[in-house]
Amino acid sequence: MKPHVFCVMLATAVVVTADICRDPICEFTFVIRRARSMTYRASNGNLYDVALKGRRLQIVENSFRKASSDPIIGTFVDPNDVITLDGFQRDFIAVNGAFRGPTIEVMEGTQVVVHVINDLMTEGITIHWHGMFVPNTPWMDGVGYVTQCPIPPNQSFTYRFKALPHGTHWYHDHFSNTRLDGLFGMLIIHQKLPKLPEFIVSVQDWYHVPAGEADRFSPNRLRHTGTGEAYMSDDDRDMAVDNSEVSMRRYDGSLINGRGRWNDQQVALTMYNVSSGQKYRFRVANTGCERGYLMSVDGHQLRVIALEGEDTAPLSVDSFIIYPGESLDFEMDASKRGGQYWMRAVTLRVGKGRDPRPDGIVNGVKAIVRYQDVTGDAEPTSRPRDCTSAQPCRVFNCPFGGYPASENKICLKVSDAHIGVASDDFRTKYGLTEQPAVEHFLNWNGVVGSSVNARRFVFPKMPFFLDYHDHIVPCDDNECDTKGCKCTNVLDLPYNETIQMVFTNYNPINANDLEHHPIHMHGHNFAVLAMGYPQFDSTTGRFVSPNTDIDCTNRLCTKPRWRRGCEPALNLVDPPVRDVVIVPAGGYTVIRFRSTNPGFWIFHCHLEMHIMEGMGLVLRVGEDRVPQLPRHFPTCNVFDWTSEEFEWYQTNTVMTSLPPTLPTHPPVDAEKRKEITCFTFDDGFTGTSGEWVSNSGNVGLVNGDCVSRQCAHFAGANSRLEVPRFSAAFEAWREFSLSFWLRNMVDGPCEVVTNGDCQTGDPPSLYVYGGWSGQLKVGMTTKGGHVATATVRITLRRWHHVVVTWDGSKMKTYVDGRRMRSNALPGSKLASPNCPLTFGKSTGSTRRVRPSFSGYLDQVCLYNEALSAANIRKLKTNPSTIHLPTSTRRQRQ
Repeated sequence: MKPHVFCVMLATAVVVTADICRDPICEFTFVIRRARSMTYRASNGNLYDVALKGRRLQIVENSFRKASSDPIIGTFVDPNDVITLDGFQRDFIAVNGAFRGPTIEVMEGTQVVVHVINDLMTEGITIHWHGMFVPNTPWMDGVGYVTQCPIPPNQSFTYRFKALPHGTHWYHDHFSNTRLDGLFGMLIIHQKLPKLPEFIVSVQDWYHVPAGEADRFSPNRLRHTGTGEAYMSDDDRDMAVDNSEVSMRRYDGSLINGRGRWNDQQVALTMYNVSSGQKYRFRVANTGCERGYLMSVDGHQLRVIALEGEDTAPLSVDSFIIYPGESLDFEMDASKRGGQYWMRAVTLRVGKGRDPRPDGIVNGVKAIVRYQDVTGDAEPTSRPRDCTSAQPCRVFNCPFGGYPASENKICLKVSDAHIGVASDDFRTKYGLTEQPAVEHFLNWNGVVGSSVNARRFVFPKMPFFLDYHDHIVPCDDNECDTKGCKCTNVLDLPYNETIQMVFTNYNPINANDLEHHPIHMHGHNFAVLAMGYPQFDSTTGRFVSPNTDIDCTNRLCTKPRWRRGCEPALNLVDPPVRDVVIVPAGGYTVIRFRSTNPGFWIFHCHLEMHIMEGMGLVLRVGEDRVPQLPRHFPTCNVFDWTSEEFEWYQTNTVMTSLPPTLPTHPPVDAEKRKEITCFTFDDGFTGTSGEWVSNSGNVGLVNGDCVSRQCAHFAGANSRLEVPRFSAAFEAWREFSLSFWLRNMVDGPCEVVTNGDCQTGDPPSLYVYGGWSGQLKVGMTTKGGHVATATVRITLRRWHHVVVTWDGSKMKTYVDGRRMRSNALPGSKLASPNCPLTFGKSTGSTRRVRPSFSGYLDQVCLYNEALSAANIRKLKTNPSTIHLPTSTRRQRQ
């Protein structure tokens, strides 16, 4: 078998799965460009409009191409050569010339490589691998301004990720809303080669207004609201049986595998050919934007066998509901002797406006399940099963408590499903055998617009893997909890802990403002332990009041909790596992997982309008464990420059050298610029500028397992190294950086770096202390008593690159090239020291009992400037560049 395969994926039949790549590396190329439905590319290279004539497609003239001058016009064409969609002509986004994108189908654990070429004219794009954990490469998650910069037009980007977990997944754009225009496809990961024939079912709502226009028209945009064109007023809005809103988008049509019918046009529908007596697996995903669908196959029972990436115990149902972002596998026995039957995907609409009355309008799409004995082009005449009181119909994944009693339908919630194999390993994997370390209540609703705990998410101006801290909108908790807010909502989660979350959907201001939300977590999946429905009228199916298990403690319900502290019964034995789950309007869903995947993971409602309007947040998991970015990873930033820099260009017309950095403060004298040194320890205890360390005590030099050739070994107790001259130098510096490599071998309090704080007990001008559980505590004090402190985490017995900078206004702490904390610290100078700069146990300290740390230091460098994030990343990725030239940066007086 070849170790590597390369192919350009072309348009193929869309009703069955693609060939499975079985190689350890599977490589694909996606070319993204605009195309147009209901057009035909002739052999002469010209593109023609086509129209339906009965069930046939005929080339027609337009204002440019006339029948009188072009003999091709009027001829009929093969429908397989035309992307018809629903018969309405509009632009869409094609991947390798096809709608939808090609199916990626590989074995679990495969390295998947996708070269994405953006051939669009104006839009930036990203590709999110929906359901993939992307372990150890979180910047491959494909979310614009969270994990990467968007891929600009005329540029390319290569994604590499491990195919985990197995299951039915998909991919789509995650920068703007271009998946509404067709930028999506299926992603199937096999744990083992399939034993049954398989079909793909991609169901979606489809709109005739292009995605960009729909966003501009939206009356609920996060910024610059639109006119509302293509949206519906309260009185005309589609509503479900429980009086919840289906969508405020005006319905145009639906597609299964890219085919549907608008205005009853007789374009071809998707067909699934089956043989009597055979069993089939259908892999279904709702790749749409706004609407959930009730799906069924006339005359056939369905067995739900998997949800997203995990198998379930088989569950026999007549139909199931599937919301945008969700995927589900079912088995079907082709138990009929022959014939053909409708597969139905119907939206949840029963009527329009508040308090809707059934009006007989059915919005949805059909496909055909055809047995092998059928010939000709006649379509099915089958009907859905009659649900009776004696034999009621079972509906799985209901977002509401039940249908009207007269409909004889039994609602099953997702928590009624059970994992296929509930082993001890499974229960440990999802934290079911222990109490959660953290529990978070998150209220997903529209109380102040689409929001989480009344916070509407504002994307940062650069990805979180870059130096993002100055490019986010911080959340003011008081404002958010009382009035609602727009901010970059970030939720910190400790690494490798059991996390429980309670998703609520409560609106105390208007309890009848109802909408169900499919919530998708990136980077992890989770066990669904419980779901609570609101109170509903069993006769009508209508919502009556919110579930009473939850207590909203304030006006906006930003701090919900269990009423009287009473948690409901949780399934801790065999719960289903998902990465998307519905939160019922007026109800709640309880999930649990272990935070084992470090990264920045967006966590959001998968209704496209809602994420665009701000219903999301970022999970910051184990920030200190996030891997370093690959070399040459694309960056983006906010550019600004000064008037002084501009003037330099006006006066230097002959560019013989690069312009200097020109901050507004005057230059430091030459003597101050020399106050910089590095202790590499390769040549003993002497610094690169002739400085030296003393009182080394039992600090020795060791070879091997160092960043450079040698490093300093500290054995605990009173181990220390002092740098006498640099103590006085601190007082003169207006900016400062300390860079060092640290390998801490013992957990617990210890002194790593101290400047000042001897017998007087005054606060040190600089310190780096170790703490319990891998903590690293950093602090600075400036003249006037201004103090800044920060706590970060490192991994014991591992080398880490640590940098602390101060630029006259902020202290910043970096670990392994990434800024972890930024703290305000005003002042003109650092506080005057009263003891030497010391690595290890400071001299004569009387009020602390911290010992020297036990571990190693290497490449310790001091700079009289605040190093830029770019230089710090350079030091991290290439230690040989640590000997920077003497700084020419001008200093602040």
